Amino acid sequence: MADDLQILNYALTLEYLEADFYTRGVAANVFSNREHDLIKTIRDHETDHVDGLTKTIQKLGGMPAKKPTFTYPAGTFTDSATFLK
Repeated sequence: MADDLQILNYALTLEYLEADFYTRGVAANVFSNREHDLIKTIRDHETDHVDGLTKTIQKLGGMPAKKPTFTYPAGTFTDSATFLK
């Protein structure tokens, strides 16, 4: 069971990264309406993954990993081309 919780926490950490990335992408407001809607949808899926993994870890009696602080390359959120790259 401990190994399962380690794997779930590893997955949670990756989902934190993805949710953070797309949340910042939405907040950057550098996309056309259609692109913005698509990025928001991806963000919503990623935050759902964080929630699902957190609840699963807790249900199994584990302690969910804390969300790390992420640093991205300069310019990542300044224009849509850089973000999508």
